[in-house]
Amino acid sequence: MAEKLFNYWQPGTDSINARACSAGVSAVEGVPATGETRKVLEEKGLSVEHHRSRPVTDELVKDSHLIVVMTFPHQETLYQRYPEAYNKIRILKNINSHQREDLESQDIKDPFGGNLEEYRRTLQEIEKHIKKLIENLEDILKAAEENGGRNK
Repeated sequence: MAEKLFNYWQPGTDSINARACSAGVSAVEGVPATGETRKVLEEKGLSVEHHRSRPVTDELVKDSHLIVVMTFPHQETLYQRYPEAYNKIRILKNINSHQREDLESQDIKDPFGGNLEEYRRTLQEIEKHIKKLIENLEDILKAAEENGGRNK
């Protein structure tokens, strides 16, 4: 959902032409989006008909300027697997910082297995934070780069 929203809303500018690419720390290659995900995104006029899951890879991490995760455990997993990418791994709800004051409040709950209303609530939460990310994207990318965010 986050990838689709970001790519839909991020218009690209002369200074930033960013695209989101979805990958999971435990994802199985090639699984289509759930019916609930398709439904809530279709309600917004967006399609994930051709979306297929894929795992995080060394190449994706190396080529990314910013890696945005939904939960603290995802962030910790990526820190362990890719310590060199520390400065570019951020939690969506805490995008401007690596500081963790309340672990639970920073996570966006995965609605997998839930009902359609849970998917709608999750989508609304992601929408709110993706908008903030896009509004501050130039500064966030600059900070990640200055702190060694992109592997050279």
